[in-house]
Amino acid sequence: MSKLTEYLNNLEILDLIARQKSDPELEYAFKHVFTQESVYGSLLYSDRRQIHQQVGEALEAALANNVRDDEVALMLAHHFEQSGDKTRALKYLKQAAAAARAAYANQEARSLYNRALALLNRDDYAQRWEILADQEIILDRMGERDQQADTLTQMQTLAELTQDNVRLAITHNRRSAYFDKISEYRASAEAAEVGLRIAQRSANVPLQAESLNLLALAAWRRFDYPQVQKWATDALDALKVTGNPETRVASLFHLGRASYRLGQYDVALHYLQAAHDLTRSMNNREGEATSHLVLGWIYQRLGDYDLAAEHYQAKLELRRMTGSRYGEATALSHLGWLAYDQHNPQAGLEYCRQALDISRSVNDRENESYALSGFGLNYEQMEQFEQARANYQAALAMHQDIGATTLAV
Repeated sequence: MSKLTEYLNNLEILDLIARQKSDPELEYAFKHVFTQESVYGSLLYSDRRQIHQQVGEALEAALANNVRDDEVALMLAHHFEQSGDKTRALKYLKQAAAAARAAYANQEARSLYNRALALLNRDDYAQRWEILADQEIILDRMGERDQQADTLTQMQTLAELTQDNVRLAITHNRRSAYFDKISEYRASAEAAEVGLRIAQRSANVPLQAESLNLLALAAWRRFDYPQVQKWATDALDALKVTGNPETRVASLFHLGRASYRLGQYDVALHYLQAAHDLTRSMNNREGEATSHLVLGWIYQRLGDYDLAAEHYQAKLELRRMTGSRYGEATALSHLGWLAYDQHNPQAGLEYCRQALDISRSVNDRENESYALSGFGLNYEQMEQFEQARANYQAALAMHQDIGATTLAV
């Protein structure tokens, strides 16, 4: 019997540890967390670091075929963090964070990115930008606008410090999307224009297409539907050189909405169905949610309320699944307006109440104004005219303040 086996047997007799697995791969665990913490705390800091490094390296070798597994990556990240092996810790933290982001485990991803950022050297500008860019996606999804704005500012500073035009163009495009979501439309258009100039300077065609789509969105906000078509078509033309499916989907959405506004209904449905099919083939849940919303928006206006409701509900479920607070609020406001068309004002008021609460929490003033308009419609249908008038007036004031045009999609 080896000394280690003897020690383990004695600890088991003392009821301090319990066997989890038998031969050939013995595994033990402390029976009480307080015992574990006491033993761990009694170790010198240098000894703890050494043990974590040895355990991490042993696990890395033993689980070499499973290091892509999320739980394995988290375990390895923990041991290498505790040992001070920053290179390995960063590798596995970023891997685990990316997996959490892909699974829409947004809080977990956010926490993992923060842990990764804490390990970086102050002058590691390139890697800091990459991690912040990934984290910004999570903050956008969660509607954490103040922190998102701060992250975008850091991204721009880092991109300028590294003199990297690609990172700078991406940052300005992200800023454009951010400004649109907080109803700052002029700032959104200006950021998209800067992004386009930098993307052109760096000869990056996919980024040029992204900027063109953002300019199409800005044109949509000011009712300029022919210009929407021009920018979106230019984006599609750019993508013929080097295709990015997600950017192509955005172009199709813009073309579909603009075509509908110009009375080209068959053309609109053609573009939107193409976008819907493409998002499903890509397993792009966020794009699929947007396609459901736009299709519901069109079918509602064509008078097919049942089909519109199906699309809006599908959008709502997908947005809740992905944790997109902004998207959840827009789905609810659309359902509130649809309930008015369906002569179900009580349901409409409840949808609008939920939309209003979320919109205020994520600083989406445009959707807040549409939720207020939805209150007005449904109160009017219930012949509660004073409440209807008050909500209409509040919505109008907000519309005029932000320059909103059509129902946000």
